[in-house]
Amino acid sequence: MSRPIFVIAVLGLLLVNGVAGLWIIKGWRGHTGRSVIDEARAAIESRLRDPTSAQYSDEVAIGRDAGNKVVCGLLNAKNGFGGYTGKAVFIYEQSSKSLKIASNSDEADDIVQSCRIAKLSELKERIAQLCKQKPDEPTCEKYR
Repeated sequence: MSRPIFVIAVLGLLLVNGVAGLWIIKGWRGHTGRSVIDEARAAIESRLRDPTSAQYSDEVAIGRDAGNKVVCGLLNAKNGFGGYTGKAVFIYEQSSKSLKIASNSDEADDIVQSCRIAKLSELKERIAQLCKQKPDEPTCEKYR
């Protein structure tokens, strides 16, 4: 392969990878044009004293059905004294528009467990979908 074609191929792959990565980071966009992560952020910021101080990390949208996703992540924001509180775990459920932000370690454990359960449900759903397409696969035995 000549060098210019190789360079173009690599740049093309990087572009496709970047677009796919942005889609994953931003979350699925429904007919409203807002991602579920944007919805979660709006719900969080409506509860904060200083919404502009919100710092998000490790956000992930879980679920395949539009309108029925879960967002899990970490939040750091300023308290009433102007200092950052430290990272807190949060979960946002799109279908019920409910938001939980951990204020102690027990709540954080509960939220992390809820996120794990949501992810596990999503994976089971994906496996079941794949098994409908290829029912003779040995791993699909329990989904028949």
